[in-house]
Amino acid sequence: MLIAILTRKIILIISAKNIKFISIFYKSRCKLNSEVLKMLYFFLIYPHLLYGVEVYANTSKSSLKRLIVLNNKIMRVLQMQPRDVRAV
Repeated sequence: MLIAILTRKIILIISAKNIKFISIFYKSRCKLNSEVLKMLYFFLIYPHLLYGVEVYANTSKSSLKRLIVLNNKIMRVLQMQPRDVRAV
């Protein structure tokens, strides 16, 4: 029970940190080339995702849904895809 609560809390913290970057990526995607955007992703987002990798392995997919959706949204923005493109 305690592990589940901590897992949700970690996922909420990471989501809150990463959601701030969506607007930055959206505004800069037309001004920067894809290599620079990729570097920004690996500099700003990827470390937060790696931080909780052990926690993610021990949790259900429903608990991870928020983080997965947020990451897919960021990837769509960086790849200049429309909102209705499905994640694979």
